Amino acid sequence: MNKYFLFIFLYPRYTCAKSVSRTPMNMTAVKEQELALTSDTFSALEQRVVRTIDLLRAEREQRATVEKQLASAQEELELHGMEMADLRRELAELNKERDAVRQRVERLLENLDAIAAS
Repeated sequence: MNKYFLFIFLYPRYTCAKSVSRTPMNMTAVKEQELALTSDTFSALEQRVVRTIDLLRAEREQRATVEKQLASAQEELELHGMEMADLRRELAELNKERDAVRQRVERLLENLDAIAAS
């Protein structure tokens, strides 16, 4: 075997000057295309992340607003509950007072009937 043949076989990049000059340009073009693709992909991903952050921020603000409304509604419900308890107590007192007045009126009517009968 020829030593030159072995050298070419073992080290193929040294076989042709044209192939050496074309390979880096082709690789460069491919790398630039990959970089452009990667840049576009990264931009799309960045936009999605920004939209996700905006949605998350909006959801948090909405949640805070709803929680404030809920706290306000609970306070209002508690106040209405206390008012309702007061009104029930007042109604019970008025019913007792009405019954007492009814009993007094019935006694007076009985006394009037007794006077009229005599």
